[in-house]
Amino acid sequence: MDQAKGSVGRKLKVVDPYNQDIKFVTEVTAKTLKGKSTKQASFTVTETIFGIPVTSETLNLRYHVFKGKVTGTVTADTRTWKAKLANR
Repeated sequence: MDQAKGSVGRKLKVVDPYNQDIKFVTEVTAKTLKGKSTKQASFTVTETIFGIPVTSETLNLRYHVFKGKVTGTVTADTRTWKAKLANR
C-alpha cells in the first residue's frame, strides 16, 4: 500500500502480479476541478489475464476544500467494467 502514495496532479500506477499470467493494475489520480476548491481522487483496479484487461472497478471521490479543510459533502461514484469475451 505504501506504493500508492502520491500528491495532487501526480498519476500513479502500481502493478501487482498474482502469478505469471494474471496481474492487478492499480491506477490512482488526484486532481483539482472547478478552480482551486474542488478536488477529485480516482482509484482504478484492473485485472489483466495474458495482458488483456478483463475486469475493472473505478471509485471517484470529490470534495471541496476551504482554508485547508474539507467542507460540505464528499461525493462518490463507482463504475464496474467486465469484458465480454467470446467462448468457443
